[in-house]
Amino acid sequence: MIKEIGIILSRTPYGTDSVILNILSASGINSGIRKGVSQNKKNVHPAETQVGAIVEYVLSPHSHSGTIPYIKEMTFLPTHPINVPLSPLRGAQKLFMCDITRVSIRGNIDDAPLYCLLEKYLSSLHDSQCDFLCMSYAYHLCEALGFKVNDSAQSDMYFDMCEGILTPTLPSHKYYLTPQNSRLFFSLGKTPEENPTYTLSQWEKVWHILMTYYSLHVTDFHIPRSLSYLKEISRLEFFQ
Repeated sequence: MIKEIGIILSRTPYGTDSVILNILSASGINSGIRKGVSQNKKNVHPAETQVGAIVEYVLSPHSHSGTIPYIKEMTFLPTHPINVPLSPLRGAQKLFMCDITRVSIRGNIDDAPLYCLLEKYLSSLHDSQCDFLCMSYAYHLCEALGFKVNDSAQSDMYFDMCEGILTPTLPSHKYYLTPQNSRLFFSLGKTPEENPTYTLSQWEKVWHILMTYYSLHVTDFHIPRSLSYLKEISRLEFFQ
């Protein structure tokens, strides 16, 4: 048994007092059953099994092939920046970043860069200047997932979304960006600290481009439900 540190990506009720947790660690994604989470149990920290929490945990050995192991030990890390209390907006951002990671992960991905990227962005949530953190995360997540946006060339070109490249010629299919929209999309390549700003129409367009790009490169991709809530609360926060 090995003790690891990981970020909870999803939480599914299981039985009367247990949950199945999917946890992203530097070594990969682990699924485990955590018992004793009902309200009348005292041995589980209330925040320990919440999506977006960073925890230290130990999985029990598999007793049968194909079965989900139990989480023998789990410790909530209260002093880690990821686990600080958040406003509703920052909480919505945390949930979306975990969701987009969970629904996009497929096989043959190096999990260490993926884990480091998510930890970095979740740790930045306490910075009030990082208004459009989720769009920046989804943009940079492409590289960790294996379909990096090639924005190294000058952007007075079309962006072929299927190939992920800039091209001077108009692509023969419909999944491309005009030079103007390419420049808008590549503005997400700035660091979170640069905190680019967008009008409401630009913001909506960038989200549409991002989700379209994911649907072209992630098999059976579906837009996380948390995006609707994130967009609703973000409109009130940034565009009123």
